[in-house]
Amino acid sequence: MNQTTNKYQKLSNLLDEQYTWPDYYPFKFIVPVGSLESLKTILKPLQTEIETKLSKKGNYVSVSVRPLIKNTDDVIQIYQDVYTVKGIVVL
Repeated sequence: MNQTTNKYQKLSNLLDEQYTWPDYYPFKFIVPVGSLESLKTILKPLQTEIETKLSKKGNYVSVSVRPLIKNTDDVIQIYQDVYTVKGIVVL
């Protein structure tokens, strides 16, 4: 098992312990302003409200969503998808 698979296996185990699916799951991210639209494109299929807050200097945006998620695999897939966004910080 490689390190990436192991990382997601630990997350999968934690999610299965803490959630009964389907359930609402909170995602929080920080992205450079220029990457916001890329992140929104990934989050759009979740059909949930996307809350944003601009940083004091206006260089970054915090993004929060709380979509209804069907299962642990969907959570992991969203994390994998958002890691393609340039400069993203996952909280």
